[in-house]
Amino acid sequence: QHTHQHPHQHTHQHSQPELHRLQTADALDDCVVLQITTDELPLHPASLRQVHAIAFSQFVCAELRSVPLFTGVLDEVMRSLAPLWAVQTHGSAGCRIIEEGAKGESFFVLIRGQVGVYQGGEQLRLIDSEAR
Repeated sequence: QHTHQHPHQHTHQHSQPELHRLQTADALDDCVVLQITTDELPLHPASLRQVHAIAFSQFVCAELRSVPLFTGVLDEVMRSLAPLWAVQTHGSAGCRIIEEGAKGESFFVLIRGQVGVYQGGEQLRLIDSEAR
């Protein structure tokens, strides 16, 4: 299941697209956030998509920087790879991410959560995103 945030265009009195949240965020402890309302962003919808793409690129680069495999990779290489990634959510325990024996045509980086790695039904290891 892929989760992407795309603006849904509707008529709006300021001629900007109306954005709809696809997820809920709850603070689990004390949090500090930055916020700007979209009414304060006098941008054309194409500009909003560009802002979204830049933010996604920065998010991906920051996540990959915490993975030892990507240590030392040049910033411009990281930025060129960023749009190729997609965020996947696997919301329930037991949800299959990778199937043993399936064609290995994707590379995964765990951002949040825990994953059990199995071979022949036997657990080989537990991967925890907090361990990075």
